[in-house]
Amino acid sequence: MRSVEQHLEVILNQIEPLEEFAIGLLESRGCVNAEDIVAPWPLPAFDTAAVDGYAVKVADVAGASAELPIVLKVEDVIAVGDRPAGAVLNGTAVRVSAGAPLPEETEAVIPLEFTDAGLSEVNIERAAVLSQYVRRRGEDIAEAELVLPAGQIMDPRAIGLLAAIGKSNVVARPRPRVVIVTIGAELLEPGAAVVPGKVVDSNGTMLAAAAAEAGASVYRIGPLAENLENVRTVIEDQLVRADLVITVGGTGAGSYEMIKQVCGELGKVDYTRVAMQPGMAQGFGKIGLDNTPIFTLPGNPVAAFISFEIFVKPVIAKMMGYNSYHAVTRKAVVENSFYSTLERKHYVRAVRVPGKQHVVRALDVQGTHLVASLARTDCLIVVPELVQEVRSGDTVEVIDLVDASVW
Repeated sequence: MRSVEQHLEVILNQIEPLEEFAIGLLESRGCVNAEDIVAPWPLPAFDTAAVDGYAVKVADVAGASAELPIVLKVEDVIAVGDRPAGAVLNGTAVRVSAGAPLPEETEAVIPLEFTDAGLSEVNIERAAVLSQYVRRRGEDIAEAELVLPAGQIMDPRAIGLLAAIGKSNVVARPRPRVVIVTIGAELLEPGAAVVPGKVVDSNGTMLAAAAAEAGASVYRIGPLAENLENVRTVIEDQLVRADLVITVGGTGAGSYEMIKQVCGELGKVDYTRVAMQPGMAQGFGKIGLDNTPIFTLPGNPVAAFISFEIFVKPVIAKMMGYNSYHAVTRKAVVENSFYSTLERKHYVRAVRVPGKQHVVRALDVQGTHLVASLARTDCLIVVPELVQEVRSGDTVEVIDLVDASVW
């Protein structure tokens, strides 16, 4: 039996980041930039006014006050998008809008509220210091400066930066195309009327949402009846658009052999017992002409979800070129006592305790079929293999399933 760490290492050693290519800026959100990007021009690209006002030379407004304003002739008016006609001349001012390019030899901008807003001539009621309210060319980014190193995750701020330097796309690793295939004669589509002996396919929808949240482009197929020819044909057909295939279900005593046969005909999948609870039965390998990775996950919803969090999510992260793949844990104090499964790493569903920072409470029910308790789960308590009892007040490791910033 493998440990969780051993099994994950075996999987990740078989995964390579996807090939990068040019992706439109909006489509690149969440992807990983694959090249160093330098600025083709400075930002700002020219001197601009920070406020509405008048471009002046400092010496021309020295000593100006509300009681003794200095009168300057207004030589020009420059709005945003205009080009200055010339330089600021001694003894004159140029009216400018916030964001407008400044004429050459501008030393300062007097805000509009410290003037009488004159158009042909203006009363300046306050002196200036050099460069006040002037946004100098290149003060944000210098020409040829490295603005985005390779390996950066494309978030809205990075996208805005690249747009500002004229980029319409970025060379990045794409979102993996993940195909989720659910298998089971007992399964119905969500929305169908439930009949005795049938259950709704919650796994396919849940895992598709989890894969999308992890950054993948997702295709959900099924539910499929447990028919060998049909399952093989469907999976084989999906390989043309899949970077990763996940099957869930079809792992009962009879159907388990069917999945093994289908995957065996399409490639090679290893079926392994992993020292974890839930999710001990795991399958991973590669199928098809392109050696597409495939996971065969257990059919119980909790086991399927935890298997995704521990094994599939890191694979998606590595395919996308992320530097870190493994689940991040944090310390917390557990409020209640419970028993764990000896010799297996136990992922115990838990909730945060309202009003208590970094305190969690294990849910009373831990059945692997309980989707309601899974939906209420905030985090997973990770209990090591050799720990059989966790007591109230113990410090434990947890994996957050919801935003950790509220702690």
